[in-house]
Amino acid sequence: MIDDDDDLRENFLANVKARHAQMTYFATALMNPAFHWFFTQGQQALQQELYIPGVSSLLNGIEASLRVTIAQLDPGYDGDLALSPYQTLSNTLLRKARDLGVPVQNLAWPGEDDFQQKMETKDNVFIVQLRHDVCHGDILRFIEMMEYEKIPILTPESLRSTAAELLAVSFAWAHDLAEFRAQHGRRPAGFEIPGLPENPLAEWLPRRAEAAT
Repeated sequence: MIDDDDDLRENFLANVKARHAQMTYFATALMNPAFHWFFTQGQQALQQELYIPGVSSLLNGIEASLRVTIAQLDPGYDGDLALSPYQTLSNTLLRKARDLGVPVQNLAWPGEDDFQQKMETKDNVFIVQLRHDVCHGDILRFIEMMEYEKIPILTPESLRSTAAELLAVSFAWAHDLAEFRAQHGRRPAGFEIPGLPENPLAEWLPRRAEAAT
């Protein structure tokens, strides 16, 4: 009985620790309220199954973290942060960040093997197109056809697997961006960058291995 109690206690503490790591990850990795709150509240929304605001918030976080980082890397940056209203998420913005050494390759969608090549063209990479679709209110491509009714149905749940993928992309992006910002003196010194947490939405991810067989 004592051993069972110890196991229950250890499992409980492990679950609490894992949940805390997930919920505080973006703040402790990025340590910049100019953009880490978009990620934190996006994750919170998704875990409450609020898919549209959750996806939108994560995308805004990616966009804001790129814009802020680019602005802070400018040779003329004096600590007074000012963001251009024209530098929204686009292939052009990604190329500008890449040329500054920012690890934008982490923003490639799973399976998007032509990310680097596509970034050089006018055809949006997936993360840019997703931002345009969701943040501009055009989510028609997420419509699902209900078999029994044969009519198009759009519900927030249509974004579920996309939301799970986006959270995984955001975790990886935040980790490598935090390292980059630390190397360039744009993250508070003396604080360890946390390792990647488990994706709490992993059960929503598309099962590509099964689909391929």
